[in-house]
Amino acid sequence: MIRAMFWPDIRHAGRANPRFAAFAQRFARTLSMTHFRPFLPCFCRPRSGRPGSSRPPTLTRWALAIALVVAAMAAVPVRATGLTVLGLFRDQAVIRLDGKQYVLKVGKDGPAGVKLISANSNQAVIEVNGHRDTYKVGSQITTDYAPPPSGTSVIVAPNSQGMYLTAGTINGYPVTFMVDTGASDIAMNREEARRMGIDYRVDGAPRITQTASGTARAYAVVLKKVTVGDIALNDVNALVVDGDSPAEVLLGGSFLNRLSMKRDGKILHLIKK
Repeated sequence: MIRAMFWPDIRHAGRANPRFAAFAQRFARTLSMTHFRPFLPCFCRPRSGRPGSSRPPTLTRWALAIALVVAAMAAVPVRATGLTVLGLFRDQAVIRLDGKQYVLKVGKDGPAGVKLISANSNQAVIEVNGHRDTYKVGSQITTDYAPPPSGTSVIVAPNSQGMYLTAGTINGYPVTFMVDTGASDIAMNREEARRMGIDYRVDGAPRITQTASGTARAYAVVLKKVTVGDIALNDVNALVVDGDSPAEVLLGGSFLNRLSMKRDGKILHLIKK
């Protein structure tokens, strides 16, 4: 529609100064806006403002301003907070990109210009915006990308010992969980509870539980909020063992049973219901 409105001026501009057409083409290429090339003459007018003038056309100020703004927007990338390698195994890798987790597979394109070239349990060759390098679990990469869509699922991959570890929070405090489908509740030792300000002896109900070292006193408590990735649950039952076990905070059934769990090979998908 725009081209139809200005087509008489386009033809006039071309006849009035053939060199202007070449200038418009070069200007379009400079701005990397090839698809705007047919319309660039629309933003021009003869200096005299008369249809029959033979004086060379000039860009109007507003058109030049629009062109410069578009060029600046195209030239400035979105800065990523970073990419972290979470898990590695044969021909697959699990990464976190701006707080979201993804599974990369050899031969398939990943998010935002990230591509897995090769991988085993020790290291992976990852291509980021055309640059390839070798990375291990825990490696962090800074890159430019478009923000990924939000979701309500978390991907957990095993570490070299076969343990499924994932980051989360308890009542706002950062925690590294170990997924334990055999545990009935979230479980932690007393030092972890104290670090998170859980007054288990006052607020908890005493219990006797079985640990690797034998029986131990424990306290049943209710956690206000537990998060794993984008999944957040309120009022989650937990058990605080009044001792040094377990070494890791166990992500047990009181959290897992409120989710759907799926496996894709060795990869575990936690999905909010």
